[in-house]
Amino acid sequence: MLQAKLCMPYIGRNIVKRKKIAEKLRLLPEYKLAFISAPAGYGKTTAVVDYLTGANLKFAWFSIDEADNDPSRFWRYLLSSVSRCVGNGEINRISLDSDLVSSNITVDLFISTIETVSEKFVMVLDDYHLIDNSIILNSVEHFVKYMPQNIDLIILSRKEPEHTLSVLRSRGMAISLGIKDISFDYAETAEFFAQKGIRLTEEEIAKIEKCTEGWAAGLVAASFSIRECESIHNAVSAFSGKDRNINSILENEVLARWSGEVRDFLIHTSFLDKLSDSVCSAVTGNGNSAGLLKMLSDSNSFIIPLDTENQWFRYHHLFQEFLVSRLELEGEMVLRRLYRLAGEWYLEQGLHAEGINWLLKAGEYEKVLPFILDYRCEIIQEYEFLQWNKWLDCIPEQLYENDVTVYTSYSWVASMDNKIDVAEVWADKARACFKRIKGRLKKTEKNLMEAYVVSSELNVAMFKMDISKALLHFYKLGRLRILAPVRLAEMNWNEPSLLKTAYGFKGRLGTVKGYLPVVSLLPGLFGDSSAYFAVIIAEFYYEQNKLKELNTTLINNIGAITGMKNPGLIVPCFTVLAKGRLAKGDIPGAFRTIDEAKKLLTGKVGNVWRYHLDIFTAKLYLGAGDDGSALKFLDTGKIGIYDALSYIRESEYIVYARYLMRINRLQDALILLNRLEDFARKEKRLASQIEILCLTAIGYSMKGDYQSALDILEQALALGRKEGYARTFIDEMGPMAVLLERYVTVNRNGYKNKHLTYAKSLLRSTNEYITILKSATCDECTTQSKEDFTGSLLSKRETEILKLLTEKRSNAEIAAELFISLSAVKQHNSRIFDKLGVKNRHEAVARARELRIIE
Repeated sequence: MLQAKLCMPYIGRNIVKRKKIAEKLRLLPEYKLAFISAPAGYGKTTAVVDYLTGANLKFAWFSIDEADNDPSRFWRYLLSSVSRCVGNGEINRISLDSDLVSSNITVDLFISTIETVSEKFVMVLDDYHLIDNSIILNSVEHFVKYMPQNIDLIILSRKEPEHTLSVLRSRGMAISLGIKDISFDYAETAEFFAQKGIRLTEEEIAKIEKCTEGWAAGLVAASFSIRECESIHNAVSAFSGKDRNINSILENEVLARWSGEVRDFLIHTSFLDKLSDSVCSAVTGNGNSAGLLKMLSDSNSFIIPLDTENQWFRYHHLFQEFLVSRLELEGEMVLRRLYRLAGEWYLEQGLHAEGINWLLKAGEYEKVLPFILDYRCEIIQEYEFLQWNKWLDCIPEQLYENDVTVYTSYSWVASMDNKIDVAEVWADKARACFKRIKGRLKKTEKNLMEAYVVSSELNVAMFKMDISKALLHFYKLGRLRILAPVRLAEMNWNEPSLLKTAYGFKGRLGTVKGYLPVVSLLPGLFGDSSAYFAVIIAEFYYEQNKLKELNTTLINNIGAITGMKNPGLIVPCFTVLAKGRLAKGDIPGAFRTIDEAKKLLTGKVGNVWRYHLDIFTAKLYLGAGDDGSALKFLDTGKIGIYDALSYIRESEYIVYARYLMRINRLQDALILLNRLEDFARKEKRLASQIEILCLTAIGYSMKGDYQSALDILEQALALGRKEGYARTFIDEMGPMAVLLERYVTVNRNGYKNKHLTYAKSLLRSTNEYITILKSATCDECTTQSKEDFTGSLLSKRETEILKLLTEKRSNAEIAAELFISLSAVKQHNSRIFDKLGVKNRHEAVARARELRIIE
């Protein structure tokens, strides 16, 4: 991350105080938002810097450039800017990717985090006109809509605001400053020249004001012209008659007055967005770069310091555009050489993204390709898929036509960006590449390369929900006998249920069932990543009301699941565990299981996985009839029935619909549920669709519209019966039992349907569940709640041995203490290590404390 982008530009002491602008900005706390729009050269940035420093305000600054049009990159810089301002490192750990930004979860997590900060500060977005990505624009508008009280926002742009920002301005709900507000008037023009030690008559000031029309850049150019002329009067007269075209002014009044060395330095560094002594020396070969930068900063307002230490600078945008036009006249070869030198410098500094960008501009494709491939893991962790794809698209294919890993990497990245057709194209290219080169490879290398290809084909098959192809690829991988497991990419970005991901075939239980024959192959094929499939299978068993199989599956895999320390695995695992406890009537145990999951998550705030756990907690409270506690975890102030829907926030809106039904806002609930069902159907999210249909049917029955309720229940039964769904119906308890009873009764009276047997089975199971909940007394719940899942992971004997291990007892001492053989102790140790997913007693003790099996 380039820290210079987070520094407020430095301005000297001798500047014109823009009193009119300061007076307007002093109203910022009342309005919360100020939008300043004017073309380049009018002093927007300088005026804001002067206001912030003059008022001694705390601020977070973000200087935007064109590369920031990636949603993840934009918000990463913005979060870092605020984190730097308030000294809160938790802000940098807020969950972030394009989907989270587009669904506004990142923004809401940011807002919630900032609301815990006691300090008040101003956030500044400079050069906002460079942002044209609709996801970013919408996310900023969402932020403005729900902006915390301790933040004021200033946006600087060359163009007028759009959408929500424009509406706020038109309604007088935001401070708005345009050209008329920030143009220099007569008095400010006079002060400008006085500050520079240039004495002008009233007539001369008036002439310059008329010529420049209050344009700050024009005043600077005029000051250069006057300084270099023996006669001020002649200089003013000549300047006032000149063409105001910026190129003409900068050419004749600025550039022409510098020495050849300075001109060359200016032109050959003009392509750089940020300037420092080191990078300027690298691209120009001028060892006096530091001195030149200081001289230009001291004497030329067209270069702006970005920090108080004078380490980083930037050119005034207009001046930079002018210099670049001069640089382009020197030809393509010169440009490429400068780009290459800049790229090499950035890579040496560890700024890989910037270095790769410059080397690509230089056409150094062969040199940059290894860096792009090496940077793949980092870019995936940063969720900048768009950026990585753009880079690889720039590389001529002949440079990697014999490298299978390039094609498979692109396929994986495309699938993670939900571009399945693109992923399939690149998986096919990987297969074609393998066919070309397999004759040259040794057997072990050939098997490894084919494993990469097959895994990418397997990934595509899963996303396309083609179980027959997926199983073929599973078995094909098993036959390759690779020496090490194939490492899969991230399998769950943001879903609280793995069953709803592509790897759970979006809830198609009949298709998930196809995993069962290959379960034994998974650890050998995918190593630790096989734990994802274990959770999917556990969710499958839960939905089919096979609670014993659910528990067995997770107990056998809990070590690997917690050992990966991956929130995208832990949250679905512990959520289905909580559901399993609830299904047995252990309500306190369900709440405690969610608390255990939160303890395993890293980071205290701003985490999308904590958000998912909070939403599930709200659902638990609603089910328990505790609306007040539910609202502590469900922020109804930031959601509405007509909001844009996304898969990430789907569970939140379903819970919100439940809440609306609880408070008898049935019409609103049904509007939202109908929108959710339409969304789930279009996105082929079957598990969600069945749950939403069940809720919708209950909503209509609450209104007394039983015919509509039964018609919708019929749809849910048709989908559920085909896939073997049970718990989605059962978990709705009393309201569902009433509906099912009516459904069965109506059928007896001649109402034709195809799902009588299925409905009767669900009714019986639902009534059994209701009985379980009713029969669970508070004392019984308390007794059950004492039996932690993570504690029941180990047998009583294994727990005894584990406690002795914490006391650093030897195996012989443990055998003597428990009156068992030494070999029995070793066997117990081995089982403990396997269940906890560790290799030795030291790791076992640490993991047990992490899981709260022992204190």
